[in-house]
Amino acid sequence: MQNTYYFITKTEKGDLSINDCYKAIKFEGFCGESDFTFRKEVTDLPVKKSKLLWDNKISLEKIDMNLNSPLFNCLLEVANMYHAMVWASSIKQKIKSQLLADDFLKNNVLLQNQ
Repeated sequence: MQNTYYFITKTEKGDLSINDCYKAIKFEGFCGESDFTFRKEVTDLPVKKSKLLWDNKISLEKIDMNLNSPLFNCLLEVANMYHAMVWASSIKQKIKSQLLADDFLKNNVLLQNQ
């Protein structure tokens, strides 16, 4: 089973303010495209396998950036959150792949119903 969603965001001009103080980033010709695909395997196993695929593309014609400490701190926070999510996701994927291994399911989960 699969569901796909495709979003496009376009704007000619825009700006980003940090902490409502001043303009940190001004941009022109912004186009953002996001493609989400959610896949779910239909099986008789008690544990269901699912997967989310996300493709994101951003393009800009022109960008002016006033790199000051609030903007720099914001960029660092975003980078730190991204690295933490990637690390947690990789650990979760390793555990999930071990739990969904056919041998593990046959030896531990499927025999409990007998």
